[in-house]
Amino acid sequence: MNTYLCFDFGGTFIKYAVIAEDESVLVQDKFPTVCDDHETFMANIRRVYEEYPDVKGIGISMAGVVDTDTGFAYTGGAITCLAQRNIVSEISALCGGLPVSIENDAKAAAYAELSSGALKDCRNGVVIVIGTALGGTVIADRKILRGKNLFAGELSYVYYNNEAMMDRKFGELPRKHDKEGTGLFTDRCTPKRICQLYSALSGEQVDVTDCPVVFERAGMGDEHALWSIRSVARDLAMLAFNLQCVVDPDVIAIGGGISSDPMFIQFVKEEIREFADHIVPGAPIPEVTVCKYGSSANLIGAFYSHRDRFFGNF
Repeated sequence: MNTYLCFDFGGTFIKYAVIAEDESVLVQDKFPTVCDDHETFMANIRRVYEEYPDVKGIGISMAGVVDTDTGFAYTGGAITCLAQRNIVSEISALCGGLPVSIENDAKAAAYAELSSGALKDCRNGVVIVIGTALGGTVIADRKILRGKNLFAGELSYVYYNNEAMMDRKFGELPRKHDKEGTGLFTDRCTPKRICQLYSALSGEQVDVTDCPVVFERAGMGDEHALWSIRSVARDLAMLAFNLQCVVDPDVIAIGGGISSDPMFIQFVKEEIREFADHIVPGAPIPEVTVCKYGSSANLIGAFYSHRDRFFGNF
């Protein structure tokens, strides 16, 4: 049975899996991402390939604006060393000339969920992938919407508000109650934000890799942890409501590692209900669900995308 090596290039970790043509996952692991050193990044990819030299192809999921037809990455998200490079041709040359495919990470997750996951019975939907940044995909009539500039669904660039920009432009004093960075939703809806809030409230410095600890403490009733998680859930609920108004999807599926925590998803649903209570009666309430493949959605989607590009159905 043929096997395929799939990568999910995340800003914190690179996940990889060996997936057989019958869709079974034979191997799955991860290692820390080197974001700013291209040579080291590629050496790590080569090292994984050398462990599984019999694979028949390589599928890649990564953040940023990517051209699936040419393999060119215009941006690389947090992985700055991948921007403005043809990732497909580089990795193919590095790995014995194997066929290589590439897909935006959130769109890869959508591939998986459309094929056999949370959106398999939906006509229109949205996928939100929460990781180092915020990824998104809009699905219209069971097709992934890419847009003129391959930019459709790039939720990392959607503004939460413009106060930070106004401060820079007009020189007002920074607001002491909040640090909103660029004023983008990606600054509000990620594990990094949870850790920032918890650090500020508790006085204990926690890194994004410690986010599971914050959830563990929330489960034990830690008020600082609970407030930090709920704050991020509230902002994600706001984004979901905005998307419902613009796209009106059947379902909004949430993926990424944080989606595996039932407390977080429950908080999002509760906060959506809070928004609904303050909106004009008759406004549709977003139906939120969890990506079937959770934090593995990008990897599974990279496999489906590679299959469809090179083989149709195996």
